[in-house]
Amino acid sequence: MRTERLGIVLTPREKSAILMLAELEGGLSQSGLVRRLVRQAATARGVWSSPDKEQTKEQEGEQVHV
Repeated sequence: MRTERLGIVLTPREKSAILMLAELEGGLSQSGLVRRLVRQAATARGVWSSPDKEQTKEQEGEQVHV
């Protein structure tokens, strides 16, 4: 899996919310929380496939868009 950096600028209130949410999610890192929130939002909007669906598409020779 290839990874890419994403720099973001947050207000103090947003940063505080990230810290509190990460703690509420069992002590996730801030990056882990942001990745989880992105996946959840993308899944809810139908633009993120589950890993099982991606693997099936790859096995069938289809191109997978993430």
